[in-house]
Amino acid sequence: MNRYLHRLTLVVGLERSLMLGATATLMLPAPTLLAQSKHTVSGTVRSSNGESLIGVSIRLLGSSRGTITDVQGRFTLQAELGDSIQLSSVGMQTLKMRISKPQMSITMREDRRQIDEVVVTGYQKIKSRVYTGAATSVKMKQIHLEGVQDISRMLEGRVPGLSIQNISGTFGAAPRINIRGGASILGNVQPLWVIDGAVYEDLVHLSLDQLASGDAATLISSAVAGLNAADIEDIQVLKDASATSIYGARALNGVIVVTTKSGRRESPLKVSYSTENTMRLRPSYSEYDLLNSQETMGLYQEMMDKGYFNMANTFYGRRSGVYYLMNKALSSYNENTNSYLLENTEAARRSFLEQHERANTDWFKELFRLNPTTSHAISFTAGGKNSATYASVGFYHDGGWTIADKVQRITANLKNTFYIGDKFQVTLSGQGNIRQQKAPGTLPQRKNTSLGVFERDFDINPFNYALGTSRTLLPHEYYRNNWAPFNIHNEYASNKMDINVLDFKAQIEASYKINPSLEARALFSTRHASTATRHEISDQSNQILAYRGMETSDVARTNTYLYTDPERTEETPQSPLPHGGILNKNETSLSSYLMRLALDYDHQWGEHNLKAFGFTELRSANRSETPFTGYGIQYDRGRQVYTNPIIFSKILGEGSQYFSDTHRYDRGLTFSGSATYGYAGKYIANALINIEGSNASGKNSNAQWLPTWNVGAKWNVDKETFFKRSDLLTALALRMSYGLTAKMNEEAVNANSVYQGLQTSPRIYADREHAIHIQHLENRDLTWEKMYELNFGLEASFFNDRVRTTLDLYQRNAFDLIDLVRTSGIGGQYYKYANFGDMRTQGIELSLSTTNIETKELSWSSSLTLSLMNQKITRLRNTPNALDMVAGRGRGNLVGYPKGSLFSYNFQGLNSHGLPTFDFGLYPTNHGEDANVYSADFSDTQYTKSYLTYHGPIEPQVIGGLSNTLRYGLWDLTLFITAQAGNKIRLNPTFDPTFADLNVFSGEYRNRWMNPGDEQHTDVPTIPSQDLINAVGRENIERAYSTYNYSQLRVADGSFVRLKHVSLGYRVSEAFAKKLRLQSAKLQLSLTNPFLIYSDKRLRGQDPEYYRAGGVSLPTPRQYTLSLQIGF
Repeated sequence: MNRYLHRLTLVVGLERSLMLGATATLMLPAPTLLAQSKHTVSGTVRSSNGESLIGVSIRLLGSSRGTITDVQGRFTLQAELGDSIQLSSVGMQTLKMRISKPQMSITMREDRRQIDEVVVTGYQKIKSRVYTGAATSVKMKQIHLEGVQDISRMLEGRVPGLSIQNISGTFGAAPRINIRGGASILGNVQPLWVIDGAVYEDLVHLSLDQLASGDAATLISSAVAGLNAADIEDIQVLKDASATSIYGARALNGVIVVTTKSGRRESPLKVSYSTENTMRLRPSYSEYDLLNSQETMGLYQEMMDKGYFNMANTFYGRRSGVYYLMNKALSSYNENTNSYLLENTEAARRSFLEQHERANTDWFKELFRLNPTTSHAISFTAGGKNSATYASVGFYHDGGWTIADKVQRITANLKNTFYIGDKFQVTLSGQGNIRQQKAPGTLPQRKNTSLGVFERDFDINPFNYALGTSRTLLPHEYYRNNWAPFNIHNEYASNKMDINVLDFKAQIEASYKINPSLEARALFSTRHASTATRHEISDQSNQILAYRGMETSDVARTNTYLYTDPERTEETPQSPLPHGGILNKNETSLSSYLMRLALDYDHQWGEHNLKAFGFTELRSANRSETPFTGYGIQYDRGRQVYTNPIIFSKILGEGSQYFSDTHRYDRGLTFSGSATYGYAGKYIANALINIEGSNASGKNSNAQWLPTWNVGAKWNVDKETFFKRSDLLTALALRMSYGLTAKMNEEAVNANSVYQGLQTSPRIYADREHAIHIQHLENRDLTWEKMYELNFGLEASFFNDRVRTTLDLYQRNAFDLIDLVRTSGIGGQYYKYANFGDMRTQGIELSLSTTNIETKELSWSSSLTLSLMNQKITRLRNTPNALDMVAGRGRGNLVGYPKGSLFSYNFQGLNSHGLPTFDFGLYPTNHGEDANVYSADFSDTQYTKSYLTYHGPIEPQVIGGLSNTLRYGLWDLTLFITAQAGNKIRLNPTFDPTFADLNVFSGEYRNRWMNPGDEQHTDVPTIPSQDLINAVGRENIERAYSTYNYSQLRVADGSFVRLKHVSLGYRVSEAFAKKLRLQSAKLQLSLTNPFLIYSDKRLRGQDPEYYRAGGVSLPTPRQYTLSLQIGF
């Protein structure tokens, strides 16, 4: 518009009287006139958070002149001082003001009545005034946590009803996420992720307990680990049946819709660059209640007196530390000096032990590093009359928080929208990411129901090692573990894992406006992802040396990693791996396709409005997994293979596999139709029906196809004539929805019979035969898990929209939930998957946002989310075993209790020997003298209700978040607090039943039982003497201490209040940015996870969210982040 103003010439004809010479100047051309009485007014328009606003319309009131802001938010306008202008922009409050000076800096405020005006469901964009569902929208710029890469973790505390627990902080590991408590009892309860309208499939399906396992598969468990937060525009969380109904039989656990950024039409090129540089703090022993090396050595002396550290136990036992080193030095002869490395005198031995007593090794400093992480992102946006483009590239580098891990990730995103005429629009987009990651070598975790423990062979997790290894040891020393030498630094060099991920998605969308009321749409999306995990274990690793630990015949017969020929059991066991190391490889792939055709109808006549939407969708997902283990790889000899056939005899004899190839093919077809009727903007009615088909369900026709539906209504009370808008109550709306949603549980694969080939293992090798094992019996009636959900909602705003609130009450009745059901065993299978579970969930959700202060220089806004939930299983045919009920990993499911309940053994005090005793209820014990010590049966499913004590669910029943943002001038300060309550936590098992001089002891051992009579004033059991172990039985002692770890004494309240994020930012002034030839620049310092404001004191440093499972799992660190954002 400015170019027309420059061309404007005003010629006004007046009388030629010389008496009116003062006014004759009006006959001059306009430029001359303006030079005398007009000014060139210029300025910049920004939002309240300092961002330049593009395309703001600026109109000079009382004239036809006007202009719009450019890509930098700048404008120029010919006007007089004192004239009035009006500024307007979508999503901002219209602003009228007088021109007071030639240079102006204008701030526009967001129009809270327009915020969240559109709800993005992934299929449609629906105005919130006619939307009947429960959905929460958040802008990425509002929830972004600097230094955090996984966008799912940024949602914690931001959305009512959305629970996020950071059970592992390792890159690529998914947090535990559920919406309204989830609706499945078994398997994955993660919500469905939708990116730009297409479902984003998980690379792997992991259950709740698998997510917390620390296994290597968790590193690829996050569906969105490959998304760059800088590419995200906003996120919608769909919660109730009305919101998720369009996803039909895939929406049982809720839907999270992510919309990426797009370019704008007719906008100049804009380049943005951002970088985040993060420093993570090391964990510290001061945070944990552990004994130091001096106190630990005092316990070792007690154990020495109790017969633990004789030559047989330390020199030839499975594991030993300081006393192994001492005995080795006593028996090692140095021919150069003609003496032993350590003299066998009391003074020499005392000096050796005192050296280690003073060691107090800080394993955190040894294993954790102050390496920074850095991320860079650059994006380009531009648009012409017929196109709009957005492109970005991101790079993330993590040098490793520990000496055993490292991450590099590259992301790319391209989106082009073409406008062909006024009716046709096509969008082409592509997203991709490449990740290379290193981690410590790890093997899968397994459950030992005999002793009641979760085991992982050769675990070298840095965090577990630092908290579980004696501080009396020195970093350079090789002690004994698994019947072989062990040093942690050597282990990280010779036992390591590489993970490579390649993920690419391409999508095309098209829409055609058939007429003003009818639009046709089409979408095709394809995604290809592959992962390759390579775990190399060389000859120097303790894991390989354990296969060769056979110094004596006694050691050989004790070492469980050696091979005993079943035909010659009297012979000494042999090493199954005398040469070379091990190579574990696991390759997974995912290829998914989605095709959709839709019609969208929207017609308005008078005060009536009718919207209709219908579509058909075809989905396909092909998954494969190929694990392989190779033996005898000589890494130091050109990777030559020298395999001893004995290793295969050992593997097959144990029922294990060294190779497999698994494929899974998922197919789905959907037909959907919905209609929404509105009258005068007051009354809204909505109905939807979906018909879903899936190849994962049973063959019966009523199982393969499922109709899902929803009805909803909304009353915009503030549109009624009787509603008087006031300063107190500005807007009010009521809504209700009821519907049926569903989901096919990925754990259930027995819609058809599943067979597995194997070979028998007779005593004579030549007598082996091929056989077929029935892995799953066919269940023709296997069908979807389903749920009816009723939701009531209220939306209101107060004090001229300065306070906005949403309140939802809901009840969910889930049925036909899948779980393992015990059968008679006829047909060869004792447990099978079947639809035999029901569950009820009730809850209330509140979101509140306020604008506390809003002036030109100062603004303060707050947001609060709060959710309360009550959940109960109402029907279930399966009873979990005792270990599942007490472990606190999500499998404690009983009728009448919440999903994932936590139970405990009933501790009754210590006996006269200092051993823990328990009440085993109706369980048929042998009634011996110590039966109340060791009679725990962790596989029991029949009598558990008579002796286990209920504490509560492991999932929080109350979750909340509070955010405050303060802006003053060019500065802004943000504080974000998260909280949860109503759940219980199993404390880490610090009472190790296999006592040795590698143990690190909890501070509770200061109050341990030591003498008869101590049982009157302490509940901390004794360190049993070898005589007591021999009398009771070593396995019984181990079971007793495991039972103690699962008693009511080892449970803490999971409630906490955490200061999640603090951020201080400074926006460079416009004048200074110009000097730097920049449009904008902002510097920000952030602190993430600084501390817990409140938590149960019994945790003693244990993070209430983190599961210390070992493997590749690490806690979420405290970290500082310095970030810079620049606009060109």
